[in-house]
Amino acid sequence: MRYKEGSDENSEAHSAYEEYRENLYRYVYRIVSNRADAEDIMGGIYIRVITKWKNLKDVRATRNWIFTIARHLAFDKLKQRTLISLDDVNPIGVGGLEAKTVMRITVRQTLNGLQQDYRDPLILCDMDDRPAKEAAKILGLTVPALKSRLYRGRIALRDKLESALIT
Repeated sequence: MRYKEGSDENSEAHSAYEEYRENLYRYVYRIVSNRADAEDIMGGIYIRVITKWKNLKDVRATRNWIFTIARHLAFDKLKQRTLISLDDVNPIGVGGLEAKTVMRITVRQTLNGLQQDYRDPLILCDMDDRPAKEAAKILGLTVPALKSRLYRGRIALRDKLESALIT
């Protein structure tokens, strides 16, 4: 962390945001699966970081703090929009790129259909490749609790995907 005591708060906040901007965008995009929504959320993250910087008690926790803000804003955005229904997708006769797109939509919908307690660890650890310790901090869990949720989430995702793909 390159933030100095006594320096301009907005400058510190801006530097912190810029340090994690690319990783934040990838993380948010993986949650919302929409470029425009991800860009909107990035603006919201920036505003929150600038306005709430003075509330950050421990500068060493900056990364987790910013990613927690990102997580909350991304899931708020998901709650606001309606997801594509599997009924809207006709997988009969599609191949190649179209089949992969259908599969991505199916996986995304299935993942979004999971309880948030299972979905969040899966996104952080399996999709965003975060270590369990870091993901546990972001979610406010112990590492064993996170691993338990990952295990249960993977089973739930697998079961739901099997039923979605069979029907």
